[in-house]
Amino acid sequence: MTEKPKLTIIVPMYNRQAYIKDCLASIQRQTYTDWELLLVDDASTDETAAICRDWQRADERIKLLEQPHNQGVSAARNIGLQAAGGKYVTFVDSDDYLLPDGLAHMMKIALAGQADVVWSPGRYYEDAEGQTLIPEIDCGMRSKAVESLDVDLGKRLNLFFQYNGWVWSVWNRVYRREFLEQNKLKFEAISTNEDALFNLLCLCRAKKYMVTNQLYYVYRLSGDSILREAKTLDNLEKHVQDTFRLAEILWRNLGEITYFSEHPEIKEQVMERITGYMLVMPCRWGFVPTPLEHQQLVKESIREALEQDFGGKAWLVQFLYRHFLEIQGCGKK
Repeated sequence: MTEKPKLTIIVPMYNRQAYIKDCLASIQRQTYTDWELLLVDDASTDETAAICRDWQRADERIKLLEQPHNQGVSAARNIGLQAAGGKYVTFVDSDDYLLPDGLAHMMKIALAGQADVVWSPGRYYEDAEGQTLIPEIDCGMRSKAVESLDVDLGKRLNLFFQYNGWVWSVWNRVYRREFLEQNKLKFEAISTNEDALFNLLCLCRAKKYMVTNQLYYVYRLSGDSILREAKTLDNLEKHVQDTFRLAEILWRNLGEITYFSEHPEIKEQVMERITGYMLVMPCRWGFVPTPLEHQQLVKESIREALEQDFGGKAWLVQFLYRHFLEIQGCGKK
């Protein structure tokens, strides 16, 4: 019987024929070689899947999983998690790539420390010409080569309140697969910030959480990135509705953690931090303020989401609704 690899790399894909070869090549160039690569194609309509079939034939460590219908990045990542065989799992976006020694460094820390999560809180950006890597601005957290977080959840949450990066993207972390399975952690089917919900719960539940200052992930903002979606009313309404869906899921999950039962005020602060960040995101899409002709429809959308998802959670409803209107310059309600 073939021994299972120590690391499963999951790459969700949808119409990435222009970038996927660079992504795959960077994984094959890794100095760490004990991996399997699960490529999850979310019903691409271009040549993405065909390109990946060629790579699968050439490298037995690569497996292509093809979805018959487009279901979104959360479903694609969950399919990868279900099929994963590695002791650890990591995620790579299909239009990004890795520096050669990155996974070796992350896995050395994970295996030596038996960590539930290892995070590199930073990334490189590729410049417009694709010739220079630009390090992310230091967030004031990368002073040590390797650091293990205090197990005290209150101290961890203080770090999160100081810097949202603790719950940002999943692609510059490795996760112990058994830890994810034991805690039933998966990605929810929402349009944005599914990774924030996932990572916050990891931060709350991990017994051994380690951080390293070494950057290895190269981030490319492609023209069809979520942050460059057309500024349409449908996109904005969906984002607002998904903010409320995320809040409902988060509220339920936090209620299952003893610390938040003992500190309900911290639970509310976490809720406000996450949902407030999501409601600010449309600023990055050029939606602020919402065009006047859209405001009434968006408000109706908000009310429908509130009635459907929140019921008697009046304090949360009031916070979310007030915060959104304030962002839009509509005044307090």
